[in-house]
Amino acid sequence: SDDLKDLVRRFLIKEPEERLQSLEEIKQHPFFQDIDWAAVMDREVQPMYRGLPWKPRVAEKDKFDADAVAQGTQIEKNKDLVQDDAKHH
Repeated sequence: SDDLKDLVRRFLIKEPEERLQSLEEIKQHPFFQDIDWAAVMDREVQPMYRGLPWKPRVAEKDKFDADAVAQGTQIEKNKDLVQDDAKHH
């Protein structure tokens, strides 16, 4: 919708003083015109979606490159050793 596009654009404005910032500004945006904020705050509003949240089906082995993780760990350990060594010299 046009209201949703405007809302997203206003969140992404580079200059902070022009960006949507306060909760009141956000709540007053036309995208949320049909929201009963008092009912939301009182937890009287039922979620539109019921059920378990969506989870992507990614195999454990696909999540991380084991070699890259091991190398990254080694780099961090070496960096700490170099910093400790520099402190003692």
